[in-house]
Amino acid sequence: MTKRRLFTGLTLIILGILVFIIGFIAMRNTDMSQYNTKRERIDSFEEYDAGGVENITLDLGVSNYSIVFSGSAEKITVDSKGVFKDLTRAEVDGNDFSYRLNDSSVINIGKINIHMFDLNFERLADIHSLSDFADIINDKADESKVTITLPDKEYNNIKINAGVGNVDISGADGDEIKLSAGVGNVTLTDISGKTTKISAGAGNIRGTDLDLGDFNLSAGVGNVDLSGKTNDTKISCGVGNVTMHIQGARSDYDIDEDDAEIHGSGSGSGDRNYDLKISSGLGDCDIYFE
Repeated sequence: MTKRRLFTGLTLIILGILVFIIGFIAMRNTDMSQYNTKRERIDSFEEYDAGGVENITLDLGVSNYSIVFSGSAEKITVDSKGVFKDLTRAEVDGNDFSYRLNDSSVINIGKINIHMFDLNFERLADIHSLSDFADIINDKADESKVTITLPDKEYNNIKINAGVGNVDISGADGDEIKLSAGVGNVTLTDISGKTTKISAGAGNIRGTDLDLGDFNLSAGVGNVDLSGKTNDTKISCGVGNVTMHIQGARSDYDIDEDDAEIHGSGSGSGDRNYDLKISSGLGDCDIYFE
């Protein structure tokens, strides 16, 4: 193990301990009984005028989500099944469409926001490991599903903060795309961005048919497996494994890597000049040129 990988591992462990301490302090200083109330689950369907919308911001919670950019959609629609009443809000404000959790589901500690997701804190005694925690939150996520459909066009900015549930995103096209993954699994299909930034969390990310432009990936604990085109690319590997299938010639890239595995020569003109910089973590990092 290289010194850099060891340093990365120790840094991640320290960060994990700090997050645990912050969470513990937050729970010790918060009346958790207010979050244990039985809330009503509802089905709802809402639609919004998408005519002037250029920016999309989606802050997702515990539910399973399907985010679809559809060529047949003329309006933005939010179709919710089994979602807690008054948990979220959506609105169009000028050129911006946003979908967020209501403030009542968030604990604010200074500049730190902790989403409580309407979890039943009486089950904390059942949590003895990360897998136990994942089982509890996935049980909650399985009870609800939200489908957000948006017109298929090139947006200025698309920002999606994935939460605890599983998230499927297809057809997104934007000048700038930012995705922050959470605990659940994220599936990406037919994504096109001039610049794309993905911050992985504890879940897994899978992506196919991608055109990521200038691409920045910060991997986390889960596994990342992406396939598509990139321009200038920066990859910071974490604890999980990272696999990139790049559609292009290896000779198109000036590669600066630290303990990553580079496979194949790929195909293409070989006359482009992109940078590929890889910082390895504790997990494996494999790059395939195809």
